[in-house]
Amino acid sequence: MAAATFLALLAAPMPALGQDFSCSNRAAEIQCDGAHCRVETESFTPMRLTRVGDSISLCAYSACWEGRIDFDHERSGVRFLQSLVQRNGPAHEAEASTLSIMVGRRSETAQIHWNGILSVLECGPPPAG
Repeated sequence: MAAATFLALLAAPMPALGQDFSCSNRAAEIQCDGAHCRVETESFTPMRLTRVGDSISLCAYSACWEGRIDFDHERSGVRFLQSLVQRNGPAHEAEASTLSIMVGRRSETAQIHWNGILSVLECGPPPAG
């Protein structure tokens, strides 16, 4: 019985390679308040977005927000992700917010919408380690 289970696991489809990524905003940050948007290219907050498996992490300012991916769908080379992220650390458990992400495989970019911030990030494979 154990051999049959092992063989079934070997035959099961594996996750597609290349789903993990790391992105950062090298050129600008866009902030919107409902009335208008502002593009900041000189002095903006560096952000890093990282996906490993079904987890997502967004680091900005001096903190990181993390969560499990709740929605993951790909269509025509564009992957749509959504996660309810929380600032890491026990003192920040109540600070949850929705992070929406669109990742273009051909352009190697991600667009995020999170807490009034809209940013285009440049992507590549996640850092080793």
